[in-house]
Amino acid sequence: EPPDAPKDAQPCSPERPPTPSTPNYGSHSQVSGLHNSPKPFETPHQTQTPNRLATPRRPSTPKQPSTPRRPATPKRLESPRTPRRYKT
Repeated sequence: EPPDAPKDAQPCSPERPPTPSTPNYGSHSQVSGLHNSPKPFETPHQTQTPNRLATPRRPSTPKQPSTPRRPATPKRLESPRTPRRYKT
């Protein structure tokens, strides 16, 4: 009986996924908890996080580096280095 209990528990755990899997595997508990937790959390987080970050980051990030970097780099390098150095 003692060896049968653990032997049965091991093969029974996969055979009985709803009962033993919840406490033993934790997959059911995690899945249910994850589904419950992230569903309400992901819904507001995903909408707020990507909307707030993606909306300002996408236009602000590429606009800031591309717009000021492109004209600032050649203007600063060409205008001050070429004319100023050559003129002075």
